[in-house]
Amino acid sequence: MENGKMNQLITSIRKTYGSFLTSNDNPNGLDRETCIINFHYSDQSPNNTVTTEQTRTTVSTHQSCTSPNSPANSAISIKDKWNFPLSLFLIVFLAGFAAYVYSLVLPEGRSDVSEGLSLSASRELRDVGLDAYLWKKTAKSSEDIGNGWTKHTFDPQNRPTNLRGGENGDRRMAGPICISGTPYSVFSRRGSDPSRLLIFFQGGGACWSNFYHCTVDIDGQEPSFWSSQGGVWDDNNPSNPFRTYNIVYMPYCDGSCWVGDKDVKDFAFPARDKTGGWRYHRGLQNQSAGLNVAKTLFPDVGKITLAGSSAGGIGVSTFAPFLVRFLFGNTIELTVFNDAGPIMFNPSQEDVYLLTQYEWGYKKFIVPSCQRISYFGQFFTWAGIGNEDDAPHNCHTIDLIRWRLDNDSTVRDAFYETDGDTTNRFFLGLLTKQPNDEAIFRELLVNEIGTAVSAHVDRYRRFIVSGDQSHTILQTNHFYEQRVNGVLLTEWTEHFLSFSPLWKDIVGTQ
Repeated sequence: MENGKMNQLITSIRKTYGSFLTSNDNPNGLDRETCIINFHYSDQSPNNTVTTEQTRTTVSTHQSCTSPNSPANSAISIKDKWNFPLSLFLIVFLAGFAAYVYSLVLPEGRSDVSEGLSLSASRELRDVGLDAYLWKKTAKSSEDIGNGWTKHTFDPQNRPTNLRGGENGDRRMAGPICISGTPYSVFSRRGSDPSRLLIFFQGGGACWSNFYHCTVDIDGQEPSFWSSQGGVWDDNNPSNPFRTYNIVYMPYCDGSCWVGDKDVKDFAFPARDKTGGWRYHRGLQNQSAGLNVAKTLFPDVGKITLAGSSAGGIGVSTFAPFLVRFLFGNTIELTVFNDAGPIMFNPSQEDVYLLTQYEWGYKKFIVPSCQRISYFGQFFTWAGIGNEDDAPHNCHTIDLIRWRLDNDSTVRDAFYETDGDTTNRFFLGLLTKQPNDEAIFRELLVNEIGTAVSAHVDRYRRFIVSGDQSHTILQTNHFYEQRVNGVLLTEWTEHFLSFSPLWKDIVGTQ
């Protein structure tokens, strides 16, 4: 190698690394007097010309300096000189750099792998793109609406596109948005305890082709309406476990139980005139946008409770806990309260399951290592219909919950439901007036969900009311009255939040 080219290469390296490698004996950093550089080049190029692609620079210790005659790597060795302070600093620097790179693949705030979401689970979730919308959307406006509440509205980014090649094309929305194409907003309120945050996911049915039973916009979902209903919104009730919490409240309007990430052309959709025939299933975008608001407003909280009613219960039980880990890290205490979200799978509704999986577009976010549980063999035996092979071999909601509990060592879940819930029976196809509909619903409720309890009895527990057909409870004053086996629901919730030994799995008997 010509001396001029070697000097140019050394100068380039000094500019990049030299300031990091200074020491008392070597104040100018990396230089030609220090034996830490090997230049490797190929003898295959014409005239042994050294190119960028043919040159590899390595930082090595004294022992790795090689002789100019070494046949192994055709190395040019610079003067051998041992610099202990420099070498020590180099080791520390490289160790710190390795730690930095390691931290990049972990959720923010992650300090070790002994708590919270595991490294392998985090990688798998990022590989399927679950974090695609985090930090991508911010509210275009924030408005004080009174009583301590602020409304944060997102830009739907309405713009014309020519998706099908037609002369007029179609008008599509690109940002967080309701299924009907109307703008999406979330709400926030500061509480008296800065260390605690309640993130609440609203419910409101579901929509798929030829089945339109979902809330299509956020009208009527403002905090002022729900505050009048009581429940967790009554911060003047001393029995309210969340009365001192900061709150981020997310209305529901995506029609896909918060898991959707797909737009569907549907000219039978009742709101087709507003959308140009589209259904916007933007559940993942909407919740990611709302969680971005939560992180921006309350970055230093120590405890987060994800709570949701009905479809919101599905939302907080599925993707939301992972997104919270990505944003807030593993050091926060994370709890999940599912208020009557129908997380059971009815094997007789396989066609509906496959249709929503396709139309809502969430299958791509189900990690490969999530496997279906073996419960359905018991179910088919109990029901006397078919066999386990009739059930699709997929990762269902309860399977994803178990996978999360397997891979997040500190999250814990509470589940509330009644065993006659007519709303959830309707969505699960168990309100057909068949004599065993209610029995099947209870069987799924007790035994399918019971698999999560059996696998993680310390961190997944239920409060199931028998002989009651009501749906959801957190947003009503019945929250302060409901009892099972003498245990008051508000007290059970307090025990859940504090991880008290008094927090038990409670299933009312028939």
